Amino acid sequence: FAWVHRAGSYEDYINTVVKSYAERISGVLVSDVERVAEIVIAQQKYRVYSYTRQLVKDLRSDYRLIAISGSPIEIVREFNKIWKFDAVFGMVFGTKNNEYTGEVKFLPIRDKRAVVEQYLAEENLSLKGSVGVGDTETDASFLDIVDKPICFNPNQSLYKIAKKKKWHIVV
Repeated sequence: FAWVHRAGSYEDYINTVVKSYAERISGVLVSDVERVAEIVIAQQKYRVYSYTRQLVKDLRSDYRLIAISGSPIEIVREFNKIWKFDAVFGMVFGTKNNEYTGEVKFLPIRDKRAVVEQYLAEENLSLKGSVGVGDTETDASFLDIVDKPICFNPNQSLYKIAKKKKWHIVV
């Protein structure tokens, strides 16, 4: 995983993670994954940068907050019990008889812009005055359509895009 050491692309990293997870999740009980998600989030729930923690607090009263993650939806939902976003999207795997099949049903990071646009349409919302925060190139598609894109601790690929588009960069 070169990306973990910030030497490779996030896209290559996430493709490897999805493939590995899909191979290993097949036959695992949904309840087991949900239990592990509870344990992981109980240990990691406050590992959120102070900048983003404050931004969420500042925006909560005037904005709809959505999170689009490459993590499994079980982790994202558990995380959301603490942070209480209005909507969350994560990687979804197929199930049969309460076991995972290994089939990827939904991978929102493939097109975050489409996820945002569908959410807006379903909720009858607009992007007027919108704020978006991202840290990898998978965020560029939705950052391109919000009024105030913020690149927070961006990886090299997103940093280059942000510089070219003159987006706000916070490190």
